[in-house]
Amino acid sequence: MIGKKITKILVPLDRSKNSICALEMAISSAKQIGSTITHAYSYNIQPNLEFQVIINKELSREIKKED
Repeated sequence: MIGKKITKILVPLDRSKNSICALEMAISSAKQIGSTITHAYSYNIQPNLEFQVIINKELSREIKKED
């Protein structure tokens, strides 16, 4: 990173202790170097059964095409 300034820091968040620690470190770093923080929050949402069946059918078709 010679000669380049970090202007943006991306922080992935998922409510875990590690992601909160990462956010705290990113805030500290951003203050020191004058950059901005963007976050990406991930959710683990299980799709309903009907949606899973559609996805499984599509995946099966794609796998057959590749064979």
